[in-house]
Amino acid sequence: MDGLQVKAADYEKFYQRTKGAPGRIRTRTRKRVRDSGKKYGREIVEKGAQAMPRRGGLAEHVATKGRNPTVSLTSTGARLVLGKKKGPQIGKLNEGQLRHPAQHRSPDRKTWKWVSQSVPAGSWTEAAETYLPEIRDDVAREINEVLKELG
Repeated sequence: MDGLQVKAADYEKFYQRTKGAPGRIRTRTRKRVRDSGKKYGREIVEKGAQAMPRRGGLAEHVATKGRNPTVSLTSTGARLVLGKKKGPQIGKLNEGQLRHPAQHRSPDRKTWKWVSQSVPAGSWTEAAETYLPEIRDDVAREINEVLKELG
């Protein structure tokens, strides 16, 4: 999964209204929205990992190492990114692809044979979709709080 994007015309209006607001309000708003996304991101990672093979520790590895999602904000929405380049490739796993070494006894990585394996596709998409109402409510609540502060 490349990320969960929530976009709406209301967010554009909100952005325009807060663009001229004091820096502390913009900073606090961005932090609130990022924190909300991260909160659900951890749960989405763990829920999505439950569909992965347990043998070999893949499910546990993904749930542990992919636990810190990032949230980036734009003028029209927020993007929740699960996984990192140097960690579980949740995007590829969500597509149903797993690449791993078949024999990793040798300390020399150059001698490892890498193979592709199919895994259940779409588990993170499904997990994210179950949290969409909560994510939207959280973001809307934060936006309303900021709008009240602006008067």
